[in-house]
Amino acid sequence: ASPAEDLVKTIEDFRPDAVAVSLRNIDTTNLFDPHVYYNGFVETIKIIRGCCKSVPVIAGGSGFSLFPEQIMRENPAIDFGVYLEGEKTFPSLLENLNTPQHVKGLYFRENGSLSFTGPPDLHPIEDAPPPAWHVFNVDAYKAYPFAFGIETKRGCIFKCAYCSYYLLSNQKIRLRRPERVVEEIVTLRNKYGVRQVGFTDSIFNIPSEHAVRILRLMKKEAPDVAWLGYLNEKGITEEFVSAAMDTGFKVFALSLDTFTDSCLQTMGKGMTVSQVNQVVEALRAKPPAEIGFNFFVNGPGYTYATLLALAWFILKTKMSFGSRFRLLRLNLGYIRILPGTEICRLAVKNEVIPADIDLLPKSLKQFEKCFYFNKNLALFNFFFCGILKRARRFVLRHSPHPGLFLPEEE
Repeated sequence: ASPAEDLVKTIEDFRPDAVAVSLRNIDTTNLFDPHVYYNGFVETIKIIRGCCKSVPVIAGGSGFSLFPEQIMRENPAIDFGVYLEGEKTFPSLLENLNTPQHVKGLYFRENGSLSFTGPPDLHPIEDAPPPAWHVFNVDAYKAYPFAFGIETKRGCIFKCAYCSYYLLSNQKIRLRRPERVVEEIVTLRNKYGVRQVGFTDSIFNIPSEHAVRILRLMKKEAPDVAWLGYLNEKGITEEFVSAAMDTGFKVFALSLDTFTDSCLQTMGKGMTVSQVNQVVEALRAKPPAEIGFNFFVNGPGYTYATLLALAWFILKTKMSFGSRFRLLRLNLGYIRILPGTEICRLAVKNEVIPADIDLLPKSLKQFEKCFYFNKNLALFNFFFCGILKRARRFVLRHSPHPGLFLPEEE
C-alpha cells in the first residue's frame, strides 16, 4: 500500500474527533539538495479532508508559523492554525472548538474570513516533559545518526540576518533544568537503547554555564551517549570545551557564516575577524579537538575580495589544524531567504528578489529563486553552482538507490 492509502486506512480505523498535521520544514533550505516539503503537506491535508468530511483539521509547526496566513488562505481545508508553540494552544483549542476566539495563538475561520487571536504567551519550560516516545517506532529512528532530538532551551539572544529562530521562539531564553534534560537522555538509553542524541536548540552552548552543567551531568549519568548540537563562537569558553571533550565530543563545527568585519556586521554575527581567530586558536590548542565551519558563499556586501579572504582563512586553518580540520567538515552554501528576516529586507533593497516574491515555493524553479545571489558575484555563482550541481547529480546517479535521492520533477 502507498503512504496515502495507509493514512486513509489509519484514519478510517481510528475515527478521530480531530486531525492535526505539523509542518516543520517548508523545504530543505539547501540549494544543492532541493526538495519542497510543503507540497507533501498540501497533499496530506487534501487526503485527510477527503476522508474526514466533518472533523476539524488543524495545522501547526514551525514551517506553518513562518507562513501562517498564506498557508491558511491556500488550504481552505484547514480549519484551525496553531501559531508558534502548541503545548498550551492545542489542548486549549480542543476544549474550545466552538469558541476558538478564546484561545491565544490561533488562526481560525469566521464567517468566511480569517481571524487571528494574537501570539501565544511564553510559558516556562524548566520542567517540560519529554516527548511521548512510546508512541513512536523508536527502532526505526535508531537507523539514522543523532535522530533523537533533545531540547534544553527555547529562544535565541542573537538576531543573525538570515535566521528565523528568534522569530519562532523569541529572543528571551527559557531554560530546561539540566537534571530534566539528562533524565530524558538516560531514559532513552535505558529504555530504548539510544546511544546518540542531538540537541535541537538554536544554539546549545549559550548560555555556556547551562550547557556545561548538562555535559557534566551527562558525563556522570550517561557517559556512553554521544551528542551533537549547534554551537556559537561566543560560547566556546575553556570550561565548555573541556566539559564537551570529557563527554567524548571533539568536532566543534562553527557557523561563522561569513568573513571580513564588514560582512560579519551586516550578517548580524556580533563578532570581528580578530575574535574569530581567537576562538580558532583556542581550539587549536586543545588536541584532539577538531574544527569545522559553515559558510555562506554569497551575501549582502560580498565581493571577490570577501571570497579571497574566506579562502585564505580556510587554507590557514587547514595548515594550522592539519588532519584535525577535515574538508568534509566544511559546508559552503547559499542563504535561503525567509520572510520577516533582515536578509529578506536587504534582498529586496539590493534587488536580489522582487518585493512581491512568493517565498513559499511549490516547485524547484520557485525554490531556487528564494536564495540570495549577490549580483556582484555573477561569474562565481555561474561556475560554483554549475560544478556542485553536476557533482551532486553524478554522486546520486551512481548511488545504489538513486530513486530515493534524485531531485524531484519540476
